[in-house]
Amino acid sequence: MGKGRTTEKRMALTNDMYFRAVYGQDRDDCREALIALLNVVLDRDDNPITGLTYHDPFVMADMPDEKKSVVMDIKVETANKEYIDIEMQVRNLKDYRERSVFYQAGLLRNAVQKGEKYDTIKKTIMINFIHNGILFPDEERYHSVFTYRNDTGHELSNASEIHFIELMKVEVLEPDKMNEFERLCAYLRFAGDESMNDYVRKLIESGGEVIRLTEKRFREVTQEEHEWARKHSEWMFEMEAAAARKEAREEGLEEGRAEGRAEGRAKEKNSIARAMKCEGMDAGLISKLTGLSIEEIESL
Repeated sequence: MGKGRTTEKRMALTNDMYFRAVYGQDRDDCREALIALLNVVLDRDDNPITGLTYHDPFVMADMPDEKKSVVMDIKVETANKEYIDIEMQVRNLKDYRERSVFYQAGLLRNAVQKGEKYDTIKKTIMINFIHNGILFPDEERYHSVFTYRNDTGHELSNASEIHFIELMKVEVLEPDKMNEFERLCAYLRFAGDESMNDYVRKLIESGGEVIRLTEKRFREVTQEEHEWARKHSEWMFEMEAAAARKEAREEGLEEGRAEGRAEGRAKEKNSIARAMKCEGMDAGLISKLTGLSIEEIESL
């Protein structure tokens, strides 16, 4: 398989494998793009991240199977000894908040070595980009940051931060009316979406190092990487579909009524269509495979 630049239609940058291919490889261009992204998301104008080391970097591999999982997040350690975990979440949000707390606890455990004093604990930061739904429907903002503070705002410790960035809340605004973080989020949401090409071009032309570096790397994704991401997306879709069918059957059996089974089948179709949409698949193809209308798919 050739390693030249791909001329195929790009998948969306919200595809988790493309996101990892762009930001998660242990190479200079990925590292530069990720450093720029982290400085914008974490608002590090005064104390910018200048270097980082990848832990378990993205490596091209054979297709995964039930016995071989693929790590979907990007783990790095900055030059200032901060541990940061970044993930593009495009699948089921069920229990995702609880899962994030559990993962953050694991990061904290790894942030202090055996025999070290607790005051040497390194800061840990989780950054979760959410694309397949809304995690906090009562919150208008799409960037939520959770830390250790009491009910009056007094800080217990600055050792931990969890960021959730809900890309589905990002509005289409003129780039010159947006700050750099807002432009970045709009770019992440729409890059690779053919229907938004003109808008993405405006975002790129509006300037900003992080979008420039990301777009350069995104356009240089090789044919091999493109094919690997496509195959992995298909595999993940099959896994999602199987899980959705199982859940739908269980719900239908539990209800024990025809309406319960019908509702289960409808949920199955919606879950499958949502997963396909998050992977950047064309709405017409999703409609053909699931039987849902274009309007129903666009509303997911």
